[in-house]
Amino acid sequence: MNWEPVLVPAAVSLCVALGIEYVAKPRLEARKERILEAVRARRDLLARVAVVGLTATAAGAELPAVASREVREKLRAEQARQFGRLEDEVRGLADDAGKYLATFAGPARTFIGDYLFVQLGVILSERPRSEQCAQVLELAGQMATVLGGPRWRFWIRLKAWLTLTQTLAQLKAPEESVAMLPSGD
Repeated sequence: MNWEPVLVPAAVSLCVALGIEYVAKPRLEARKERILEAVRARRDLLARVAVVGLTATAAGAELPAVASREVREKLRAEQARQFGRLEDEVRGLADDAGKYLATFAGPARTFIGDYLFVQLGVILSERPRSEQCAQVLELAGQMATVLGGPRWRFWIRLKAWLTLTQTLAQLKAPEESVAMLPSGD
């Protein structure tokens, strides 16, 4: 009996299977891990942007006029605590910028970097706390729409991208140029 027609396909099959197992699969697994890591980092960025927005809301909330003195003191203390959390979270986002920027390419990377560092600039500025909170809340809301908006409604995300780009450009402009604008008087 001639075993050659059986052994040749079996040997070829074994070589192909081992070749795929030891040559192709490691690259595919590494690629899959890189993709999953990028997705996790983007999801983490979106979650942290949401935390920034919620914390800015709490830190910049108006105190009720009808509250008693004791309640107002407690609310002020809570606002101060929330503002501390906001500062820490914004600084943390700027510190972790490399982790997030590595998952984006081209204009998106520049856009995310601008967002992270302009937001830090707002927190480090001499603006009043209420204005800082309002500005950070506006930035976080727009960024959350860009990152987490519905994929099938591209126009919503594009509009948020354009609005946030304009807001970032205004905040990056030097204060002198704003002071030099002619007044409406």
